Amino acid sequence: MRKEASLEAWKDLYELIKELEKIEPWNYLRDTDLISITLKDAKEPVFCSIMGNGTGFRGITVYEGFAGYGDYEMVATVDNSDLPVEYVMYEQSSLMSYWGSMEEASPEQKKIIDALNLRFHDIESWIYFLSYKNRYQPYLPDEREVLLLIETYENLIMAVQAVIEQKIKVDFNQGECIYRKYNKNGDVWNMFAGPLPNITKEFPAVELDDDALRAKLKKQPILDLEVSLDFCYTNTVVTDEAFDRPVHPLLFLAVDDLKHEIIAAEILSPNESEIDMALGFFVGFTEQYGRIRKIRARNPWIFGAIGELCEDCGVELEQDELIEINPIEKELLEQLQEGKI
Repeated sequence: MRKEASLEAWKDLYELIKELEKIEPWNYLRDTDLISITLKDAKEPVFCSIMGNGTGFRGITVYEGFAGYGDYEMVATVDNSDLPVEYVMYEQSSLMSYWGSMEEASPEQKKIIDALNLRFHDIESWIYFLSYKNRYQPYLPDEREVLLLIETYENLIMAVQAVIEQKIKVDFNQGECIYRKYNKNGDVWNMFAGPLPNITKEFPAVELDDDALRAKLKKQPILDLEVSLDFCYTNTVVTDEAFDRPVHPLLFLAVDDLKHEIIAAEILSPNESEIDMALGFFVGFTEQYGRIRKIRARNPWIFGAIGELCEDCGVELEQDELIEINPIEKELLEQLQEGKI
């Protein structure tokens, strides 16, 4: 059940973000110069990325825990992957603050700003917050998230000031970051430089444990068929009382590469897994029609879902940018957005 933050909590958060604004952290840190903060009573750290160095866009992103750091790595390395930037941006989970136009703030955020009677430098320098959660539309942070940001910003200010005053030496170019940790024994905060975690986003691989079904699939005939499989976000918004924020639906797509025709297009609810969807398609299609000769994909969830089974069934599974199906995908998404489907 979602619980909204109190106005007093929002007031505290805005006071801290304005304090950060005054010290202009983007003048001293790049978005890849991370600050790791292990908050009191926390098992895993948060990772802070400061945006705005050398650009007109300013913001602060907070990634929670090591899973959050995996999301950061996915975003930071998107140019070296086959994944579309738009998919990666919506697949991450993070808490972001932005300096932007008054028109960009959500109605929920404007209501809080009006209630607190906040004032900004100009209409292009409003400060607003968004909670990113994969499978959902970016939305106003809830109480837990606001309180986490308050504690994070309190410590982030101290870390940035240490950088400005050159009280800490860190070689960001050599893969170091700043660590700030609470020491319960001495009731003090320790701050030091150290290597970044060696962590990437996890996409689990599965194995089909039904031996009878596996044997049945292996006996199916090989089809003269090449198929591209993909997941993409629909850029539509679905409001459902079953969920505490608007849903951003994820679409599973299967395309016949030779005929350039859509074989399957299924929208997932937030409760449905990518693994189940991709595996279900592979098993169902193979049972009904036969084994696909070649499958192309760029999404790691698909490789995790059917990689082992493709190898066992003699189906070629290839990593590909899927440039040829992009127009098909784009047209389908436009039809969804226009409500034609």
